[in-house]
Amino acid sequence: MNNSTGEGGPKLLLAVVAGLMLLSIVFAVDVQAKEDPTVTVTIWRIQKVDTIEGLPGEGEADWYYHVAVRDGSNWIWRSSSGVPSQDDDVIVDAQHDFVVSTDQVEIVIMLCEEDFWSGDDYADISSDSAGGVDNTDCSRPDDAPYMGSYRGTWDLAYDSLTGDETIIEQGYYKTSGDYDGSQGTDENDANVYFQVSDNYYPPTASFLTSDVEIEEGESISFDASGSSASPSSEIVTYRWDYDNDGIFDASGISVNQVFDIPGTYFITLKIEDDMGNIATAVDTIIVKEHATTTIGGGGGDPLVWILGILLVLVFISAVVAIAIISRGKKLEGRPPIEPPPPEPPSQQPPSE
Repeated sequence: MNNSTGEGGPKLLLAVVAGLMLLSIVFAVDVQAKEDPTVTVTIWRIQKVDTIEGLPGEGEADWYYHVAVRDGSNWIWRSSSGVPSQDDDVIVDAQHDFVVSTDQVEIVIMLCEEDFWSGDDYADISSDSAGGVDNTDCSRPDDAPYMGSYRGTWDLAYDSLTGDETIIEQGYYKTSGDYDGSQGTDENDANVYFQVSDNYYPPTASFLTSDVEIEEGESISFDASGSSASPSSEIVTYRWDYDNDGIFDASGISVNQVFDIPGTYFITLKIEDDMGNIATAVDTIIVKEHATTTIGGGGGDPLVWILGILLVLVFISAVVAIAIISRGKKLEGRPPIEPPPPEPPSQQPPSE
């Protein structure tokens, strides 16, 4: 008894360990199946417009920057790694990723110039009329950024950018301090070329029906498993409207419904993902009257029933007539029947 218990202990332990490993693998696959919605801001090029180095011997501009997105009420900041280059016109080509939870994301880009002898300077890269500021610490703020910064809003669902004025140049958005009409004034104006992208796209609704025509009282199934969402989101609701009245009658990825009234029905599927974006799909089914073959049951055209009865009577009459004629012909072919000869009179014995 003791030996068997001692052997079973290690086996049980191995089984538990194997089960935990399998669960961890399944959990890891499930977790990795959905990506985080991510916005990527690429700072490609920085270019001086106005003179920004104030003292002799400082040479060309020493650019650095801060870039942020606001997801809900929180600002998320990224900064350049030191001063990319001591040039008035520099290619940076640096990507900054931000995990977000909404499809409307505010973006801010702050451009700074490092000074050795004095405080750093804010560059003006916005169509806002604020202008640049000299001799500051140019640190990234905890709340609202400096007004000379670029401000825009990125729509993940439509991949569109709104906000401060930009133009497309060399395949990038270009924002500039000159866009506020200050070309003749030194406001520390500069140009920044940038891109915005994301890994999200809106959901797509699609469904299949088990049939396109049914009879009243029959059941039909609808399957929305062919609907799709972005890898960075998931579908959270499936809702069905069976009679096109704008009121949803059922929910679920797969549903069944019985239609008791004949007619044409427009079936609407509405799905929503966890980013709040919606998609719909519409298909049509036909519900026919239930077929009946009971005579006198109220179904069909009365004229058809009358004609049918007349045809049956004609058929019966024809069969009877043929039988009578056939009988007559058989009787004509027989020899006449001779009457039987009369019986001779019976003879009486003579009387004595």
